[in-house]
Amino acid sequence: MVKDGLTNFHPITTGISDDTYIEVLSGLEFEDRVIAGPYKELRELAHGDEIEELTENEGE
Repeated sequence: MVKDGLTNFHPITTGISDDTYIEVLSGLEFEDRVIAGPYKELRELAHGDEIEELTENEGE
């Protein structure tokens, strides 16, 4: 999740998933902003890393 432009890791509970989607059962609020991207990039992130948020069309 993103908080003040920094990565902020905290536990969530997941449900069913496939290659594209993961069901989040608890741990996120409606307005929380999550980080999405290729697994190779996401696994490099650490708590407190600064990130740049893109608008919906910038990531295409």
